[in-house]
Amino acid sequence: MANITHESALALWNSLPVGINYQYIYNTTGVPPTSDLGAGNTTSNSAQLSGLSPDTHYYLYMRTQCTNNETSDWEPTEFTTMVECQAPDITLIPLSNTDKEATWNEVPTAVAYEYAVNSDVTPPSLGKIIYENDVKFSIPNDEKGYYLHVRSKCVSIFTSSEWATKVVREPSETSISNVNVNGQLLIMAYPNPAKNTITVDLNGLQNNAGLLMLSDITGKVVYSKQATAASMSIDMSSMPAGIYLLKYSDKEQNQVLKVTKQ
Repeated sequence: MANITHESALALWNSLPVGINYQYIYNTTGVPPTSDLGAGNTTSNSAQLSGLSPDTHYYLYMRTQCTNNETSDWEPTEFTTMVECQAPDITLIPLSNTDKEATWNEVPTAVAYEYAVNSDVTPPSLGKIIYENDVKFSIPNDEKGYYLHVRSKCVSIFTSSEWATKVVREPSETSISNVNVNGQLLIMAYPNPAKNTITVDLNGLQNNAGLLMLSDITGKVVYSKQATAASMSIDMSSMPAGIYLLKYSDKEQNQVLKVTKQ
């Protein structure tokens, strides 16, 4: 037997010169088969067993069908599937508005854990590998939502559980953004409505090549500045209350977002 996981195993045997077909049956009762009813058939010297239950003892019976129309006896072997690589159960401990600590249960089959903190509720493809069941981290002091993603790494670092996701901070209702289309720049402005200063995040900003402008409903530009950083602040304290259009533009795209001054 080889490559035994919580749900599959690879059965291997030596090919015989007179063997033209091999039959196999597996069960959890340990009762040998009395016929080939339900048997798998293969002409190779291996069979992939799938759909198995975790942490379960199985009995495998294999026999050879030969060129002289004879069939061997059923040969038995046994194996036990592994415990499933389970996702951790996360407990979040707030240390401050921005500093957090997370702990989780020790998964019996885990040899390591992988985690990531981001503002996307969808888990990432990769995270940071750690060997403890706790981690401390910080998030920005802004209006965005943040999420902690953790998964177990079992048997080796190449076998993983599903991601477990914990909300670190819910996004503020005063934070709005445009839609990120085809990998283009994503504009987020908060707080919105604003009283004094509004923060503009330019997620995906490249080469600092664009221009950030703010105009009132008449089209008059009241603010204009080269986008030199991924996060910029606009002082709106002296601007009249009303609706404004925040625009980012470069040679490849134009993004517009409505903001309100109270």
